[in-house]
Amino acid sequence: MESTCVYTASRIPNDKDRLAYIKAMRRCYYICSEEANGNALARMMKDLRRLEYEAPKSFIRRFEIFSNVKRHYLLGVTQSIDIVSSIEKRFITGQASPDTTFIRSILGGRHEV
Repeated sequence: MESTCVYTASRIPNDKDRLAYIKAMRRCYYICSEEANGNALARMMKDLRRLEYEAPKSFIRRFEIFSNVKRHYLLGVTQSIDIVSSIEKRFITGQASPDTTFIRSILGGRHEV
């Protein structure tokens, strides 16, 4: 999550947007911390989904020409949800990555990849 934040934040040109993105990632990082939810991925996903649902309601409507704070905040939340769901799929449910699934469908079976 940290490396995604550093990579994406360095590519956001507007300071307000970058700070909103970093704020969202910090909040999500805390939600996924040992202190907040331990190792319970289900609770992490529940809290992240709640944040995704409730965050747009807290933004004040304003006209922004060169920045979009709400969009970048939600980008951070969405990326965090993707990271946690990828971890859950890979290590908890044992599902293969999409690339492996695609290759197996081409090969026509469950061949080793």
